[in-house]
Amino acid sequence: ALAICCGIVCFVCRAFGMAMAYAFVLSAALCVSVFFYIFFSFGRNAKRSTAAAAFTAAFCVAGILLGGAIISRRASAEAYVSEDVHVVKAVVKEVGFTADYSADLTAEIFDIDGEKVKLRAKMSFPFDPLLYENDEFSAVGNFERIEKYTSIYDSDGVFVAFSACECEYLLSEKESVFYKIRVFGSKLSEKLSSLIGGDEGRVASAIVLGDKSGLSPKLKLDFRRSGASHILAVSGMHLSVLVMFLRFLLMPVKKKKRNAVLIVISLGYMTLTGFSPSVCRAAIMTSVFLAAEIFGEESDGITALFVSMAIILSVSPVTVYNTGFWLSCLATLGILIVVPAFGLKFLNPKENDKTASLVIKRVARNVLTLIIASASAQMFTLLVIFASFGGISAFSLMSGMILIPIAEAALILSTVTCVFSFVPFVSVAFAATARLPLSAMIFTAKRISSVSGAYISIRHPFVIYIIAVGTVITLAIVFIKKIDKKFIMAVGAVEVAAFCVCLAVFGFITRGQSDMIYSVNGTNESIAVSARGNVFVFDISNGGYSALGDAVENVNEIYLEEIDYAVLTHLHQNHISSVRKLVSSIKVDNILLPTAESENDAYVIRSIRTVVGNDVNIMFYNRASESEISVDGLIISLPTNAALKRSTHPLIAFYIEENGHRVTYLGASCAETDDAHVNEIYL
Repeated sequence: ALAICCGIVCFVCRAFGMAMAYAFVLSAALCVSVFFYIFFSFGRNAKRSTAAAAFTAAFCVAGILLGGAIISRRASAEAYVSEDVHVVKAVVKEVGFTADYSADLTAEIFDIDGEKVKLRAKMSFPFDPLLYENDEFSAVGNFERIEKYTSIYDSDGVFVAFSACECEYLLSEKESVFYKIRVFGSKLSEKLSSLIGGDEGRVASAIVLGDKSGLSPKLKLDFRRSGASHILAVSGMHLSVLVMFLRFLLMPVKKKKRNAVLIVISLGYMTLTGFSPSVCRAAIMTSVFLAAEIFGEESDGITALFVSMAIILSVSPVTVYNTGFWLSCLATLGILIVVPAFGLKFLNPKENDKTASLVIKRVARNVLTLIIASASAQMFTLLVIFASFGGISAFSLMSGMILIPIAEAALILSTVTCVFSFVPFVSVAFAATARLPLSAMIFTAKRISSVSGAYISIRHPFVIYIIAVGTVITLAIVFIKKIDKKFIMAVGAVEVAAFCVCLAVFGFITRGQSDMIYSVNGTNESIAVSARGNVFVFDISNGGYSALGDAVENVNEIYLEEIDYAVLTHLHQNHISSVRKLVSSIKVDNILLPTAESENDAYVIRSIRTVVGNDVNIMFYNRASESEISVDGLIISLPTNAALKRSTHPLIAFYIEENGHRVTYLGASCAETDDAHVNEIYL
């Protein structure tokens, strides 16, 4: 395990850009460290130490070479980035989205200008090419750099984008076994979702088969804000529950045969759910444990974890860029190290314990183990969360205690429903039963998410101290074997109490203060205003693309993760996808839209209503006349559009007034318009 860990460290350092010479120096230092660790920890056994160092050296060199291979793949892909026009032939691997006016998909390019290549690229079209997964096509265009969501594309091995202006369908690739399994999984997911119905059915498909395509953005946001988004992603928790349930059903079967069947089921489940890194890690670890029992060997969780990591990274090196992979592995490592360290020996049953005492101890042990496991998983993943996400949930421990037991029951009942989904009447009965815990899980997540301040921006001034203290505690538990666990628990409790007090004081001091962030990106402008506990976001642009993404960034800059009113000053078709992204990334209570003045405006409004559903309240205002709303003593003059004499671009003007103080936005020279309301603001 130690040798594999060192190899993974070298691989990660090289994959993220460490120079070859420095990587070899690091590997040499790791080899020496392992030698002395074995030499002094297990007695003066030079042979064992030398063997351990040799294994470490081999894994380090393998890691460096594998990381170098990723660097080479990236460089060869980026070499095509230019304004030159190329003709490519490719196979569709994943369809991102399709619309009448644009489409986005991921493809495996096997031919560029007649030369054989192997390159994955993000394909963008200014039209719907009518392509589906496994379709083979030819396209004309040029390669570009990927500007946004690079970490997501990197984890799929996609390092460049291809902007296509022409497309020709060639033929469909021969369907592979894995493709047929995925199609079967999709059909099974649709069947399960329709049996249970509603959000409950879509959540069941997510936790059983890993199909999150049907989940609404708002529902995903509710689970993220409540600190339980990991429940929606099939991972080790889901697989372990299923394996334990199946082991119970297969108790009459002999142990070796039972374990062999469970290994096959685990690997098959990994294939059925689409080889997500978290499921692959769990399936390989489970297989290692079960195989150890078959051969009568001792099973070691940490060794199994590092073996699974090595296998996954060897088969798919680009997984090193996948955030979910690191969250899954680090959370598992935390649980494997911290939970056994606490022991909870005082809750062990004694001979003179009565039945009531045994029940209380068992319940207390399960609750404390769940709390310790949740806390350790969060401590070990704090740095990744800090680097990758915009905030942390303040209720994650509480939601874990409530939602995980409910999720386990929902998972078992949903799995049984899935197994009997093609049996009439029986499947309906199981679906009705499974719907109860699923409804309870969704209801709880929504209630926790709706609490103001449930999700704290990672830019909040106190969050860095949580991460620092959590990191120190984590390192202490890992490296100081004889540390007092009660002391660690006390420090954690004091930290939580101190944070709550500081947050309350900070909120009291800053109560009633107003903040405004104004940003300009080309012709796009966005304004975020925080006043009296209310957050207003205005998206403004003169015919360009929506700036809602910039508006969300503005909200983060004032330590907030909630928007009370998002105001669109105009309606473009690209607002549809922008609003979808907005409501999936941050809590929005109300969206204010201008009334429709054309058929295109009506189409955009209908589409936005469909996107947000009933999760966000949609309100309207008339941009051709004076409109305003009053919220907690604030007066907001909603945007007014007026055409300039010299241009067809709109003039946008509004103000926010608080206690006689007015903040005004003027989009262009007001002297050139005859609009009375705009001129009044200007004067």
